[in-house]
Amino acid sequence: LSSSSAASDVYKRQGTYMLIALPNLDGSFTVTFFFPHKASANGHGFDTLKTPDAVEAFFKDQFPDIVPKIPTLKQDFFSNPTSSLLTVKCFPWSFAHGRAALIGDAAHAIVPFFGQGMNCGFEDVSRLDDILQKHKHLGWEKILSFYQMDRKANADAIADMALENYIEMREKVADETFTFRKKVKDILGNKFPKFQSRYELVSFSNMPYTEAY
Repeated sequence: LSSSSAASDVYKRQGTYMLIALPNLDGSFTVTFFFPHKASANGHGFDTLKTPDAVEAFFKDQFPDIVPKIPTLKQDFFSNPTSSLLTVKCFPWSFAHGRAALIGDAAHAIVPFFGQGMNCGFEDVSRLDDILQKHKHLGWEKILSFYQMDRKANADAIADMALENYIEMREKVADETFTFRKKVKDILGNKFPKFQSRYELVSFSNMPYTEAY
């Protein structure tokens, strides 16, 4: 998919699924299709798209304007892997009296729609180091207890925000009321520099996720 033919097709939404095209440095786009593994009673899923003809018919019906822009659609659909998105929420993160602990995706894998998965893991490391420096005299069991209590709520907050952002991308981007609210936020941000949207607080500050949420 070339950028010249798809500049206006970054997001395509239909019901409970979404097709997005992200630009590459060479001017092309990488297309990702977010879609249920299994079809609902009256819907579609990967399990209903088993043949090239079924894929072509589905995309012509649901995304008719994108089909001419991807001449290798059927080949691409079957040659690229189908993966799963998941959210991990668990507790505790510390085990064996401070001898082991979970960190990063092992403790809180999240969907990619806020772009914070890796950053959340880096924040784990940063906060663990802060706690270690402050409480190293207390021993690892206490240190890791403080760490998991500090990070658990923040990890849950960004996990929830990431899921909410998926719904926003899938269902609200083309909504007039939603786009109006976005414009108001931009105006407020330009007029009052201290005003920051949730996205700005999450992506461009060190504010804890729980406070930005």
